[in-house]
Amino acid sequence: MAVNVTIIGADVLGQSIGLALKGSEAPMTVTLHDRDHERAQQGVSIGAGDRAVWNLPAAVKDADLVFVNETLNHIEKTLEVLGRELREGAVVTDTASIKQPVLRWATEYLPEGIHFVGSTPLGAPRTPTADAFREKRYAILPLPASAEAAVKLVTDTITLMGAAPLFIEPE
Repeated sequence: MAVNVTIIGADVLGQSIGLALKGSEAPMTVTLHDRDHERAQQGVSIGAGDRAVWNLPAAVKDADLVFVNETLNHIEKTLEVLGRELREGAVVTDTASIKQPVLRWATEYLPEGIHFVGSTPLGAPRTPTADAFREKRYAILPLPASAEAAVKLVTDTITLMGAAPLFIEPE
């Protein structure tokens, strides 16, 4: 069964996540969303996603896993929207390097049944590439209340991208 992944933020990092996932052997459907729809469409044209969706609720409607890859000043509002739009059982992760506000917002806006597992790559690519994470560390910062299945989905996905998961305490 294919995992439905949505990447919110189709910049170089978001496109690299998509390329790494689409280059894996796992069945994945990748939806790209970006405030600049042309950037999301560019990601699809290079193979980083299967489709670009401009409307955020539509982009996450069927998502099993959502990567929030936005600047810190946009993440709070995005998590608020996700809390209303995601289906129960969906998992949200992020790529922010500053974690405390993101973890606080996730706890505030994501209701029970939608799982949050913080994460961030340790190093960012300069150009979109499927090998951006190969043999590089990728931090995983689960909350104490993070469901084991959610942590496993994020860890397995990061491993599929070629990265080496590194568990770090959120504090």
